[in-house]
This record gives sequence, C-alpha cells and structure tokens, in this order.
Amino acid sequence: KHALALEGLSACRAIEAEYQRVEKRLEVQRQAVLDEVAADEALEEAQIIWEDMRDAERAAELFAKAASLYKKAHNFDKRDQVIEAEATFRAEQEEERLQRAHEEA
Repeated sequence: KHALALEGLSACRAIEAEYQRVEKRLEVQRQAVLDEVAADEALEEAQIIWEDMRDAERAAELFAKAASLYKKAHNFDKRDQVIEAEATFRAEQEEERLQRAHEEA
C-alpha cells in the first residue's frame, strides 16, 4: 500500500509540474500576443501620422515602439518590416527638409 501511495503521489507531482510548465508557456504566449497587438496599434498610429506628416518625431517614436514590441513578441519578420518603414519615413522627412531648404534659398 505504501509503495502504491508513493507512486501515486509521484505521478500527481509530475502532472502538477507539467501543468505548471504548460501554464507558464501559455502566459508567455499570451504576453507575446498582447505585445504584438500593442505593436500593431503603434504601427498603425505611426502610419497615420506619416500619411498626414503632422508630427515626424512622434511617428518615429511609434515606429521604434512597434519594432521593440515586435521583437519582444518574437515576431522578427514584422520588426524588420517596421525598421525598414521607419528608415523610409526618415529618408522622406530628410528629402522634404532638403527640398524646403533648397526652395527657401
């Protein structure tokens, strides 16, 4: 009886440990989804600002935030796309600045 009880207890502990591992893995995945949603929102806002050309500094901050959150969510493809979009955005900003300077001169 005693050996059987110990075997049962050991099985229960193994099941509990597996449950905790699964629970932690689900929490990590849940956080990754939340990070990705936040990154999507930051990216969307950055793109709206970019289209309106209202606030270049804020758009750049949002691109950086989105890239960071995609990295945190382990979505490196999306992060690289955001970094590329930010580089294009900055290049367009610089081109506009140079064009205005040329027109003013």
